[in-house]
Amino acid sequence: MNRKDERFFSSLNLKEGGRILISGGNSGIGYECTRYLLRKKWTIYWAVRILEKANEAKNRLLEEFEDGEISILHLNLSLPESMKSFIENIKEGHLDFDVFYMNAGIYRVPYEEAYGRLESQVAVNFVSNLYLFEELFDYLNSLGHIVKYILTSSVAARLSSFDENCFYGGKKYKKAMSYNYSKVGVNMLYLYALRKAEGTNIFPLLVHPGIVYTPLIEKAYHGKTFILLAKRFMRAFFNKTPRGALPALFVIQENVDTPMFVGPKGIGHTRGLPKPYRLYQGNLKNKDEMIEKAKEIIKDSI
Repeated sequence: MNRKDERFFSSLNLKEGGRILISGGNSGIGYECTRYLLRKKWTIYWAVRILEKANEAKNRLLEEFEDGEISILHLNLSLPESMKSFIENIKEGHLDFDVFYMNAGIYRVPYEEAYGRLESQVAVNFVSNLYLFEELFDYLNSLGHIVKYILTSSVAARLSSFDENCFYGGKKYKKAMSYNYSKVGVNMLYLYALRKAEGTNIFPLLVHPGIVYTPLIEKAYHGKTFILLAKRFMRAFFNKTPRGALPALFVIQENVDTPMFVGPKGIGHTRGLPKPYRLYQGNLKNKDEMIEKAKEIIKDSI
């Protein structure tokens, strides 16, 4: 962590000893968020797809934080049976959280169908998040204290609109375009969550990290001849992974008590330290219709 990030982290109003669930916590931004919060003695729950990799990451962190508490739950956002099992484990284990951070996602993957013939990026990044929010809503509301429910957007969400065809990858599949669709869906979900959670103890928030070189990007471009040059360029001119975790930490602060969208303050919101700003809604006018369509898909497929 550089000095600027360290000063920013030190300035945050983070309580000691909170409890957070982070999906995709074993790598990238989720991993760095964990490292920050272990310094504040938080209890960490990871929701992960590959248990072996998660245990390796956990062991690395516990070498650094000997008293750290990290528990691992299995969650594959492309498999209905895994999501159902994850929900049951939370409810049956009476797990309690101050923060529920939906950080996991996939990026620019080859075309693949998930449940209900959904294109996999739209399924994992958007529709599965809607399913988990709906299925865990009453449970989280019953915990008797504020639960901050953080969704993860992207600067790419401003680049596309979303219609019914986008659930299935569009008429001609393009990796980048379907990723954009999935993040437009997340923004729709955030606005839906705000409306549904009004008057409850669930507190929806939306963050995006800017442009960050993470394992998702490494995987998306693996084997490409320009990847080493791109890695050096991104690390030199955009946010490094530890800074990519700061928007989530910003909204976790105890003094954040209004819904907000937080991302980097630099040009185009691509880099820099976090700040709140207004969510662009020019491409979200059909949000109610698309959320209802997503609910129909969930009902028929999960």
